[in-house]
Amino acid sequence: MAASKPPAKRKREPRLLPLLADEQTQMAVISRWAEEDREKLELLAHQMGVADGPNRWYGLALALARKHEPGFKEVAQPGKWNDAVRGMLVVEIERLTGDRRLAGKRPDNPSHTATWAAEILRRRDEWADFLHGSVDPAEALRVQYSRFHKDRWADLARDAFKYHRHMNTIAEWESELRDALKLR
Repeated sequence: MAASKPPAKRKREPRLLPLLADEQTQMAVISRWAEEDREKLELLAHQMGVADGPNRWYGLALALARKHEPGFKEVAQPGKWNDAVRGMLVVEIERLTGDRRLAGKRPDNPSHTATWAAEILRRRDEWADFLHGSVDPAEALRVQYSRFHKDRWADLARDAFKYHRHMNTIAEWESELRDALKLR
């Protein structure tokens, strides 16, 4: 047997006023409805974490507005990780490990891993500033790399790096990397 829903979650029955009843009976029915609504509102206020007090109903209205109305919702801070930064991270890790996706050949030293490269990168000033506040910066870099290295944006970043390498403008690539990391 399914458990019944709590009173605040149950849909109410249609409210039909007994039209042939006397005025006193109709007022009693309306009072009962008002009491049911008040009880449900109190349950909702408790569920929404609104404390009892003189501004309880204002607090409930505000909590509901923040939950359901776009004009009341807080704008989330944009995260520091975006596709461009992740793509550049992939390239930087693959540059350090000698990955064949960048070099076009087998790695010079296949023993170098993304974990090793992440540890090297976390010591560089631009990455250290970008990752300030992270508990384990090297692990944060490794996780982002492992989640993103097969993404199409990572392929675009590799192609952009290859272009800079072909045009002999690696310094421009590194400048773009520093700028992308400073934007956050």
